Amino acid sequence: MKLFTLMITLACISAVSTLQSQDINALMKGSKVVGGGISVSFSDDEFEPDAFDPDQIQTSDFTSFSFRPYAGKFIKDRLLLGGRLLITASDQESTIRDGIFSSVNESDEFNIGLGVFLRKYYPIAGKFGAFVETGVDFRTLNSDSKRSSFNDQNPTTEFSTERDGSLVTADIDLGLYVFLGERFSLETSLGRLAFIQSWEDITRRDLFQDTTNESSTERSNFNINFINQISFDQLITVNYFF
Repeated sequence: MKLFTLMITLACISAVSTLQSQDINALMKGSKVVGGGISVSFSDDEFEPDAFDPDQIQTSDFTSFSFRPYAGKFIKDRLLLGGRLLITASDQESTIRDGIFSSVNESDEFNIGLGVFLRKYYPIAGKFGAFVETGVDFRTLNSDSKRSSFNDQNPTTEFSTERDGSLVTADIDLGLYVFLGERFSLETSLGRLAFIQSWEDITRRDLFQDTTNESSTERSNFNINFINQISFDQLITVNYFF
């Protein structure tokens, strides 16, 4: 899929390379922009028994939602200063049944974050060009999960895990844009370099034994990504200028 996305990108570059270069008023000082994307995905799967384990049946149900709006103002020609919001939520449940034995895994997650960014646009040809963006984001992370086992529908084990944390990201993005008229544009990210610092408090409970274990973690790492994953809110961003 990444190769396919790269081929589309190169085709777009080739298609617009013959256009006559022109000024774009929307990128000039004083202009404003709102943009972002929404992603909704879900799946409901059932795996039928096979010849090696005819009594086993697996089911999985997953839903996720993300909302990534942002707004900004051009403080100089082709230099955009903006703020952004990130909201993501997901819910998953999976079940494995094997005769009278079964296990159920449930999890849900909710994250919200705020950030600021500075983006520089570089026209290439016509209404097509590239941009470089640097920004800082702060997010809160919350998730809950539970794992249960049953014997003939009688519970035998049950564990729960709660995670609460925060994350700070400083990143640099490289991408492409193309205007569809005077006020609308499409953008896509080609690569991202990010430094991520995270903190997390974890509470694990054995609900049968009535015991609790608490721990904390702190991590820092660099991420390098080329060509975003295939999802509307990340691969293609829609912008409106005014």
